[in-house]
Amino acid sequence: MVVHPKHIQQVLKQYGLYSDHALQIGEVYKIITPRGSFMLHALKSGDEAGFLEALAVLDRHRIAHLPIYFTLDGTPFAKTEGGSYYLTPWIEENVRHPYEKWERIIAKLAVLHRKTKTALPSGAAYERPDVRFDIMEIFMDKAEHRVYPSPFEQRIFLLYSRIRGDAERAESLFAEGQDAEGQAVSFCMRRVSCAHVIVYNGETYFLDFTQAEWRSPVSDLADFFRAEKLSSEWMIRLYGQYQTVNPLSREEKKALLANLLFPTPFLKLIASYQSQSPVRELKFITDLHVLCERRQDWQAFFSFLEKDIAESDPALQETNVEADQDDQNDDIESRRPENSTNHLENGKR
Repeated sequence: MVVHPKHIQQVLKQYGLYSDHALQIGEVYKIITPRGSFMLHALKSGDEAGFLEALAVLDRHRIAHLPIYFTLDGTPFAKTEGGSYYLTPWIEENVRHPYEKWERIIAKLAVLHRKTKTALPSGAAYERPDVRFDIMEIFMDKAEHRVYPSPFEQRIFLLYSRIRGDAERAESLFAEGQDAEGQAVSFCMRRVSCAHVIVYNGETYFLDFTQAEWRSPVSDLADFFRAEKLSSEWMIRLYGQYQTVNPLSREEKKALLANLLFPTPFLKLIASYQSQSPVRELKFITDLHVLCERRQDWQAFFSFLEKDIAESDPALQETNVEADQDDQNDDIESRRPENSTNHLENGKR
């Protein structure tokens, strides 16, 4: 969509640019000028400090990002009545396949998280999802008192015990991670998805710095897995690639499982259903069906991650080491001359 808002011209003037062509593409503007094409990104009010911190962190740790153009006054973003904006080159992505982009994003996240890893403040705990299970309870209470529950409500009735079970399991894992002292946080980009990343000539660039913050690295992984609606097969593959660069601790693996196990997509769908008027019943039933199918497919990844967590249990590892040592001792004992069977004697007739 071609737009000509007054504040866009005010922004470009601060860069010494002029254009009659500002195309809004998703959350950015493509600016076409005689000096080339540029990408203009909006900053929400109050995001300026976070944006500057993100640039400082990425530069300090030598994490490649899109070049930021400075205004004529030497500032990395322009301020107008319509808000703040920063300018980067316009880059046309040249990645060949979606799965190649997935792998590049995971590789970039692993490097970012490893290079920026720092100790979690004492007494802090890993964050929970930003939705509460109370949404489900309130929804169920209202629906149960209706004379004729809607088709969507009836389907939620059938799924309630399963959804509640996932929520309780997730809460149990979160509770185990309450004492997270000694764990780590990393600089996370948030909102990680293919829509917020560009791959060009073998380099991966994050487009959005506005929500970057210090968090558990599993928040980026969980965001990405959910946003891209990955299958279990791909989740296992990408998780393995991430582990080779930035291995997660046992507590972090639990936090990842808890974040994905918590029924956030169902709760958000219910919240959306309650806010719609009139409700498009068929759409919500279809969306619910898709969620159920995806959840079913994710069970393979949940099982894989639970096994990985169990195998990383220090007590189990110690037991395995002792068992291995016993096996070695037994093997040594069996090879001693007094305990060996003389093949010549054994061969007597």
